[in-house]
Amino acid sequence: MTPTEITFIILFSLPGYVAMLCGLYLVRMAYLKENPLGRRAFVMTIVLYFTSTLVWFSQILYFVLPEMYVTLHSFIFLTFLLIYVFSYRFVFEITKAFPSENFSFFHFLIPLLGFTVMLVWSFFVPREVQLSLVRSGEAVAEGYSLFSLFFRSGIPILLSMNVIYSLLGLRRIARYRKVVVNYSADEFRGALTWLYQYIFAMLAFFTGISSIYIVSKITPVNAWFLFIPSLIAVIKYVILLHNILLENFVIIRTDSDDSNRFASDSGSSPQDNESLQSISGKSDSTIRHLETYMQKKKPYLNPKYKITDMTRDLNTNRTTLSALINRTYGVNFSRFINRYRLLELRQIKSNSVNKNVSEEELVHKAGFSDYRGYLRVKFREEIKQDAGA
Repeated sequence: MTPTEITFIILFSLPGYVAMLCGLYLVRMAYLKENPLGRRAFVMTIVLYFTSTLVWFSQILYFVLPEMYVTLHSFIFLTFLLIYVFSYRFVFEITKAFPSENFSFFHFLIPLLGFTVMLVWSFFVPREVQLSLVRSGEAVAEGYSLFSLFFRSGIPILLSMNVIYSLLGLRRIARYRKVVVNYSADEFRGALTWLYQYIFAMLAFFTGISSIYIVSKITPVNAWFLFIPSLIAVIKYVILLHNILLENFVIIRTDSDDSNRFASDSGSSPQDNESLQSISGKSDSTIRHLETYMQKKKPYLNPKYKITDMTRDLNTNRTTLSALINRTYGVNFSRFINRYRLLELRQIKSNSVNKNVSEEELVHKAGFSDYRGYLRVKFREEIKQDAGA
């Protein structure tokens, strides 16, 4: 085995093993019934990790065992195409804002079509020709120019899919963030900042691979330059697992099961069992009932407090409650709850007992899940106040 082959094994094994270990950890969580994502998103994450593992180890075959690579090339081509579809499917599930949304099977058509064409076409091309394409780099096999072009089409196809699905993912996150503010008051988890980082890492990874590929056609490139995209891939896998374990997300769920459910199911007092009246006319008694609930129960102290928790306690539904808050206070659910948290924080700070307590700890006592989330809320409210002054 040559030093170059050993280098490729090291560089491709690192992200491959990291992806595999992350996948195995999630399998263990599934076995222990620890699933914070929801079934579909959780399964898709596991599939994503193991598919990534196959992709990395297939590259070892390309450089070290070309004979085996040629045998499995059609299936390897399929995994390369599917990796971006699986990534987008994960983003789709975690940013699902409405129950009626369904992932389109259309996204699997290009990978399946590419796999089918490659598999069928390979039967009509001698194995020696395919092997020569792997060993000779960019050489075009005589008499098989079209097949050679298709066999080498991986980089441009994957680059296109990378860009397309990254843009689709970014669009979904932006759309999700507009909806989640009427569902959850958790500024940090609802922002999904880490998911932006994941997508940009995916773009950076393939940009690095493509750059090295292009430069290698002009001048010889040291194989160790692949360490950079390999490291980016490792960071991407770690970002994903880290935020899953910390549950840095808010899954928007339907409240159909919560509608018409009496608040007594959650231990509320009889006074809280009154249903919210129709929002038409902005009934003063309805508003007082909501504000009394907020002042007495202080539900905003729960960092993961959601509008479905409030609808259950007030025996109403999300549409009615969200509209009531929007029309009465001119803000979404998130800002409504976080304003109470800011007021709570002022009262906590004014208490001499908390004089020596760190601000970060006080922020958590006020109901904020994260200090950065608190700073985001504080900054936004100060901007609004300055604008209204």
